Amino acid sequence: MDCLLEDLYTFNIPEFNTIGRSIKKWRQEIINSFDTYDGRRISNGPIESVNSRIKLLKRNANGYKNFDKFRRRILYSLNSNLTVKFYAHLLNLY
Repeated sequence: MDCLLEDLYTFNIPEFNTIGRSIKKWRQEIINSFDTYDGRRISNGPIESVNSRIKLLKRNANGYKNFDKFRRRILYSLNSNLTVKFYAHLLNLY
């Protein structure tokens, strides 16, 4: 990375200098973006996906008046391991 920064500054082009300053300012963050855990790069993508699903639920709900019900709906929708339980008295509606 140091070689790249040196090369960018030697050209003395304003755009390259701007890129060089950005790289220098965000150096540690750029290096951290290549760290891995369990063979995978660390990313905030999964949590952003959860946030977008919550926003979609909120948009489709057209406004919940009861926050507790809305919270339960979110937790239910985001839990992929949850199984639906049918109660016997609800199945005998006919």
